[in-house]
Amino acid sequence: MMEVGPFRVNKDKRTLSENLHAWTKVANVIFLESPVGVGFSYSNKTLDFHLSGDKSTANDTFVFLFNWLERFPEYKGRPFYISGESYSGHYAPQLAAIILSHNLENSSTRTLINLQGILVGNPYLDVNMNAKGEVDYLWSHGMISDEAWASITKQCSLDQRGYKNCIADMPGADQSNIDPYDIYASVCLEGPTETQYPSRYAPRSYDICSDRYVYAYLNDPRVQKALHARPTEWTHCTSEITWMDAPVSMVPTLKWLIEQHLPVWLYSGDLESVCPFIATRYTIKDLGLNVTEPWRPWIVNELDEVGGHVQGYTGGLVFATVRAAGHAVPSHQPEAALIGMHRKRLGSEGSSGLDGAVAMPTT
Repeated sequence: MMEVGPFRVNKDKRTLSENLHAWTKVANVIFLESPVGVGFSYSNKTLDFHLSGDKSTANDTFVFLFNWLERFPEYKGRPFYISGESYSGHYAPQLAAIILSHNLENSSTRTLINLQGILVGNPYLDVNMNAKGEVDYLWSHGMISDEAWASITKQCSLDQRGYKNCIADMPGADQSNIDPYDIYASVCLEGPTETQYPSRYAPRSYDICSDRYVYAYLNDPRVQKALHARPTEWTHCTSEITWMDAPVSMVPTLKWLIEQHLPVWLYSGDLESVCPFIATRYTIKDLGLNVTEPWRPWIVNELDEVGGHVQGYTGGLVFATVRAAGHAVPSHQPEAALIGMHRKRLGSEGSSGLDGAVAMPTT
């Protein structure tokens, strides 16, 4: 309701409006609340909430997809893509690995998921590279001093515990009322009126208080009844889950996926500091891939407006930035996100898929 779905919640928190750049306009989309305990998802076993982790989440999601295709066989064999954001930098590669392994190990007489690629926005791929990227991003955007950056860089590069643990022990950036997920965005302060403090630095086409509207809407008893959801308090995040496993890096998994010739598309808004594009660059460097398409701008519309920049690598990996977008790219730059996704889906193997014009629906 804030990014790729067909509707947006209006300011009155009771009604909906159409999302003109919904991904459902160009694809059938399954929206899955995962892991169990997130959103309206639930389990009758309390133990499930205390044994959550990357592995169980990937396995549960695979079982769901497998059974969903059994329930709706008309979708069997159709091209399937995994898409996500942020920590989906862990979810998507691990789910893709399970799907490919299943397809390799089972005969065609069983349900196979026709996986064609993964797309992850502002991905959290590697604990240490993300921490290093965050520090470098904050420094390059004037949010920490030269001295702080130099001290962190020197000490953490020698710290055997890794960048993340080292940085946790050091003074952080004073971000005050700056949104780390979109450093130039306006600020929506807590309160009944959702007071907005507009930023003079970067005008925005999206409503910075939209998460408040979604919260109120999904907690309306009438809405929960219409969704056939159990009466509960829907929240953006939950503290009820105990996370048991999380690999430090997705590099080994990504390498295996690339060896299986699975296209991997990583894209990043260039205005976020939490999972910054710099961190994704560092992780890609660790993959040891050769550049097949040099760094260049990609065009978003007939006015030749630059949507961001893109670079292609051996094995089908593509890295793209989205200009003037934060963590939630489809929310901040919905047209660019939709066009980028659609072009990539139609792109040829070995190409970034961001070339040329693609006719997009306008209604």
